[in-house]
Amino acid sequence: PLSAEVIRDGLNKRWIQYGSLSISENGNLLAAADVLLLPYLNKSINRGRFPNKFGDFLAAGRPIVSHPTGDIGGLIDREKLGVLSSEDPEVFAGDVLNLLDSRNERERSGLHARRFAEQKWSWASRARELSDFYSSLLS
Repeated sequence: PLSAEVIRDGLNKRWIQYGSLSISENGNLLAAADVLLLPYLNKSINRGRFPNKFGDFLAAGRPIVSHPTGDIGGLIDREKLGVLSSEDPEVFAGDVLNLLDSRNERERSGLHARRFAEQKWSWASRARELSDFYSSLLS
C-alpha cells in the first residue's frame, strides 16, 4: 500500500509498484533508470551492514546517490560511482536533480560503476581476493 505522504503529495499517479521481479527483470528495470537512489542514513544499523542491492546497482551501470555512511559511502566516493549527499531530504533531492541535469556526470559515474562491478566486484575478483588472503595467512 502507498504511504499517506505519497498520496497527500499527489505522487500516487506517478508511483509504480512492481512487486517481485526475476533477476533479469530487475536488471532491466535498473538499467532503464537514469539515477539509482540508495538512502543510507548514518545509523548504527546501516554502518554495520551492506545492502545486496548495491551490487545490482553497480551492475546496472548507473550513478548512485547515497549518503556518506559506512563502507558504501567510502566506495561511492573513492571509486566515483555517484554522489554522496546530505541526510536532509531537500538537499538529497537537489543532488538527484543536479545529477539528472548533468548527462556527462551521469555517464561518467555510470561507467565507473559498471567497470567497478566487472573488474573489482565480480565473483571472480572477490574469490581471488579471498584466496590471496588465505594464502597470506598460510605463508
